[in-house]
Amino acid sequence: MEEYEDPLIPKVDETVNSDIIEPSSQNKPKKIVFTKTRALILIGLILIGASVAVFLFIRHRNNSITPVASISSSTKPVEVKKAEDFDANLAVSYLNAPLKVPSLDLFKNTDYFGLTCLPNETTNCNQPIVSSNDINYYQIGTRKSDKAIVYAIYITSIRDGNTYYAVKQNDTYTILFAENNLSNSDAKANAADVKLFSDGIKPGVIVDTTTRLGDLNFAKEVDLNGKTFVAENQLSPLASLSFMENGLSAMIKKDNANDSNISEPSLIGSNNGIEYFKVSDNRDTNYSLVDVYATYKNMFSTTMTLKTDFLLNTSEKLVPVKASWQSGDLNLSSYYSAGTGCGTFGYVSASNIQQSDLKLVGTTAASNTKLYQLPSTNPLVKLLYSEYGNGDQIQDKSLKNLSIDQFALKHAYFLAQNSLGDWVVALRDDMRTGGGCGKPVIYLYPQNKTAVSVSVGANVVKSVPDYPVGGWQNVIANPG
Repeated sequence: MEEYEDPLIPKVDETVNSDIIEPSSQNKPKKIVFTKTRALILIGLILIGASVAVFLFIRHRNNSITPVASISSSTKPVEVKKAEDFDANLAVSYLNAPLKVPSLDLFKNTDYFGLTCLPNETTNCNQPIVSSNDINYYQIGTRKSDKAIVYAIYITSIRDGNTYYAVKQNDTYTILFAENNLSNSDAKANAADVKLFSDGIKPGVIVDTTTRLGDLNFAKEVDLNGKTFVAENQLSPLASLSFMENGLSAMIKKDNANDSNISEPSLIGSNNGIEYFKVSDNRDTNYSLVDVYATYKNMFSTTMTLKTDFLLNTSEKLVPVKASWQSGDLNLSSYYSAGTGCGTFGYVSASNIQQSDLKLVGTTAASNTKLYQLPSTNPLVKLLYSEYGNGDQIQDKSLKNLSIDQFALKHAYFLAQNSLGDWVVALRDDMRTGGGCGKPVIYLYPQNKTAVSVSVGANVVKSVPDYPVGGWQNVIANPG
């Protein structure tokens, strides 16, 4: 019987081609034929496919893994939370920066912000300090619960309590009065304040005294690359933050009248969506004033302090430094740097310090931080001693009328290096010669609504509100 031959399969001379792979008898009548060239092509295709698969696998693996810093096997990595984690827990979806919008025209008058007299007059005293041109409106986000648009109302001509927040829903505007940092905790005083504020608002605009935007809380304490920062302002959420129209740098320049001695903000690091910056005031050759800011989305900021074991200033309460002194007075005093209480923050950093000039005078008990002093001939020490002024304002008689060497032996000051590498100038609190919290403060107690002018016999460098040439003229003082 003749063998069946499929006409679709070409005949092959088995004696000529040695690369034929003969199929098993089960697979007849089809014959599978491979030449050397075809085999090489097939192997090449397989290798290319495998290479592509490996490449795709590695890329997917790298995209799905967050890189972390190299650490030793005995070190626990510090958890750095992402911005998305912080944003997810907020009641508002905030924009990345404030968006200025045309005037919402929510005020019918601005008498609430204060009245003044016309120049050289004492009777025509109904001129508002704030005009409608001083009020800017910014869209800052959307409330997640009801999609209401959130606005910031920024009063450019006043410094404290100058930001209010409002929401718009169904063409109705509601001002959240509780989010302003001047709202009074005293119910009676607050009720009168709310009424005065409401009297200046246009009909149809709601003044809400209880609702807040939510939980935009910066961490009270945060560890950042081994440095611990503590929030200095302990107020409620938005009331404790400064609203920034155009970011941190612009805010600082505005607060300091564009002083060229103020450095640009330098980023320290970020955690949980909050960025931390260092700013230095370098106006003096002997020292600089250093501030630390925490910011959120170029929109909100607050001041922070770098935690140390030699400046223990918490909630305006000074705690004695536990130091082991090697010489001089074995005092257990508290120490401060840039100041304590309201209106002061940051620290003083000594400039141009030479290691050879440092004299070890003690160490802290908590972490063995070394405390140093400088020679009495050092310009910074001379400056500190001149501000001491023989201790005229000091209560303790044993601390009065000291020589510059005795001043040092009483540990009126010391230097210690913080985790940012700055030489912090620490000053003994019970030898303080300046005013306390915000002092001097001027109080007015009129029996009736009165136009007053106030001036002081001193060179006022900084005040709240700003001190004009010649003092405050024809300012309205209200009773109560």
